[in-house]
Amino acid sequence: MIFEGHECRLGETIYPLEKLDVEIVVFHGRTLHLMMRRPMDEPMRAALDQTPKVMLMYEDAGRFRAQRGLVFNTGEEDIIGFISADQFVDGNRRQFSRAPLPIGVTVTTTDTEGNALSTWTGGCSDISAGGIKVADRGALVPGPLTQVELTLQTGSSIVVPGAIAWRNDRFSALTLGCATDSQNQIGALVARWHRMRARHEITPADVLAA
Repeated sequence: MIFEGHECRLGETIYPLEKLDVEIVVFHGRTLHLMMRRPMDEPMRAALDQTPKVMLMYEDAGRFRAQRGLVFNTGEEDIIGFISADQFVDGNRRQFSRAPLPIGVTVTTTDTEGNALSTWTGGCSDISAGGIKVADRGALVPGPLTQVELTLQTGSSIVVPGAIAWRNDRFSALTLGCATDSQNQIGALVARWHRMRARHEITPADVLAA
């Protein structure tokens, strides 16, 4: 299973990529950000640039996994990008990392004719490119159609279809039917939070203000 903080290895047949220890910082579909477990020197950077095809090796519930892919974005000293050639096959049902970002949310549920059944406005307690969790305290009533408006930055918002995955008297979890552009917008914010957290302590507001 891939998850944030999972220790893995990048494998290649040439030095210095053989048994290169890395840690997963954040994942977004087939794209991962990996933190190097030893300082990035020029020979290592040159090898990554010249031979970007690598294998990501990791444990998944006691099973060994090897994922083919490409390394990119080697300009930073400690974090590189990895895009898998195939979808990850492991025990993690989540495709996207989550982050506790205080995104403004308005959720409206309607019937098939467009009549509003419930509306709730507030902040989400966590968000990913695939869903959000909100503390609506039972205000949302499930309906055939659900619309979610997310205020990602000052003056910037997106409206996407959604669905209530589960709810109780305190929280509702919603899946988001984002198009690729919206997924990437959310994914960029989530990735920034995880990358900053991997380096030093931050607050969610730091990411939104950056």
